[in-house]
Amino acid sequence: MDPSLEPDTLRDRDDVEFQTETRTLSAPEFETAQSLESRVTVGIINAAGEVLLVADGARDWTLPGVSVGANAEWGDAARRAIESLTGLEAEVDEPIRVREVAFREEGESDRQRRTYDVLVRTTPVSGRPVAEEPTIGDDDVADLIWLDRVPEGVSDGLAADVRSVLERSSD
Repeated sequence: MDPSLEPDTLRDRDDVEFQTETRTLSAPEFETAQSLESRVTVGIINAAGEVLLVADGARDWTLPGVSVGANAEWGDAARRAIESLTGLEAEVDEPIRVREVAFREEGESDRQRRTYDVLVRTTPVSGRPVAEEPTIGDDDVADLIWLDRVPEGVSDGLAADVRSVLERSSD
């Protein structure tokens, strides 16, 4: 059975890194932030210790992630992402980190909005599976690759996430 991936249940766990950030936004920026959804990011690992990365067009190589609606189950969203990319049913092995961003409207307003990004790692899969028509959510995947290292030229945050997934797979 998958562990609970609800962000609030992960807050006090010693084995899950919990990062928080607060951003104060102007009224128009805050309105835009209202539409941001929380996400689950999936570190899909194979038995050779490689992680699956996707090219999303905007940021080059990245770990796959999908939106999680307000009433959706985080584990179900992660499993659907795994299956839509690999064609396999794989289980979530463990949560690794949570990023919580609190958006607050500047001025006297009490309005705020929180989003979360939960990074999880899968139980290792055999080979280098790729679905016949890989997707993330409703979007086709332009390209994907299995790597045993952090790709060059990625952001510090993504590099840290890939390292975390790879390090946990070698434990």
